[in-house]
Amino acid sequence: MKNFNAKQIGLLALTLGTMAGAASAQDGVRVRINGAPFRTQVAPVTENGRVLVPMRAIFEKLGARVDYNNLDRSIVARRDGTVVRMTLGRDRAFVDRDPVRLDVPAQSYDGRTMVPLRFVSEALGANVDYDSYRQLVSIEDRGGSRDTDRLPDRPRHDGDRPLRDRDSDGVPNDRDRFPDNSNR
Repeated sequence: MKNFNAKQIGLLALTLGTMAGAASAQDGVRVRINGAPFRTQVAPVTENGRVLVPMRAIFEKLGARVDYNNLDRSIVARRDGTVVRMTLGRDRAFVDRDPVRLDVPAQSYDGRTMVPLRFVSEALGANVDYDSYRQLVSIEDRGGSRDTDRLPDRPRHDGDRPLRDRDSDGVPNDRDRFPDNSNR
């Protein structure tokens, strides 16, 4: 076995420390919304330079009502008349009826639906800033409702009307859409 001198050991320690720091910085992206930390059960994920966060957490934090359709893996969020639509794995999303190409599509990580943070925030009218040195995403959102219970219920897709309101509650849901419920 080769003996290492102090200079070689120091260089090796510096290299390993730098690599460990780079790896933790990659995974250590922090998010603040209106100055407050945005914490979720699942940490943000960085892919191809884009930060993805748990779908429901970000939409609801920004005051949007969100629905996920497990059958076609689509996401629909609504806030103050704006409708955002995405499908897992597809690089095309819609803000109202306008198509938007995504650098990184919504994806599933360990069973969690993760969405691109900048796209979602800006689509709902928020301003987004990223400080690469501090690995910090800052979102300023002064608009929108924070009381998602007051948002009206709407069908999940354009032209996707329920067959009928089977439970007569006035809210479209999967029971209304699938008459025999055998494909659930």
